[in-house]
Amino acid sequence: MKERMNEHIVMSVDKDNLECFKIVNYRREIRKSALTRLTNSLVSDGSFKNPIHVNKVGEYYRVVDGNHRIEAVRRYLELNGNNEVKLRVAIHEGLSPQQEKTLYDELAKTVSQTLSDYLKIHFDEVPFFQWVDNGMSTESFPVPVSIYSSRLAISYANLLSLWEARNKNLYGGKLGKEESLDYAKSLTKNDYEGMKAFLKAYTKLFGVPASQNPYYSTHVMWILMSIYFRNCDMIGSEKIFSMLKGKLFNNVLLMNCAK
Repeated sequence: MKERMNEHIVMSVDKDNLECFKIVNYRREIRKSALTRLTNSLVSDGSFKNPIHVNKVGEYYRVVDGNHRIEAVRRYLELNGNNEVKLRVAIHEGLSPQQEKTLYDELAKTVSQTLSDYLKIHFDEVPFFQWVDNGMSTESFPVPVSIYSSRLAISYANLLSLWEARNKNLYGGKLGKEESLDYAKSLTKNDYEGMKAFLKAYTKLFGVPASQNPYYSTHVMWILMSIYFRNCDMIGSEKIFSMLKGKLFNNVLLMNCAK
């Protein structure tokens, strides 16, 4: 059943028709705290205040903005199988994948969107991301890289900031959303190969640059990267890192300051 409510449609959603909502593959990471809050909202109010935005394609609705709310509906119906949810839906039709992303970016200006969310949405537009993800040869990228923060991998956001700081010879922290995307699109195969060479040498002595590594810090890593590229033509990478490991990582006072 459908009924109009102002410029939006109100749909009665149950277990049978929930599957007509299709989640796009670039959706933002599901946050447990937000999912719990939205499920509790359904329990108390029976609906959400804001509509979800979908792109109607045939009989299906591609969820452009609202994947947390769809997951909350799914959880609610699993707990209350005989119930239904009145879901406010803003329906767009005939949008291309690029137009979906543009719409989401506009909607996200009024809703919290992290840098990682933004990069994930535009991931397939950036050749550099594809090279890291798939490798450019039989040799894969030397460290795990993830869109979202991980104890086991360095994030794409940190990787971009470090490389941009290395080129500027100035570490200024993370880039903004649009700056990060534009910078990522500008990276060449030479950037990829240079990054790979540095990380391969770095990892061999210091381990994977990730939060589970007690020696990992983006500031320290930027310093090591700067030293490496200033000297790698004169001194072999193995010798550079052996010297750095002895002078820096065996200096307890210096490491405590870095942390």
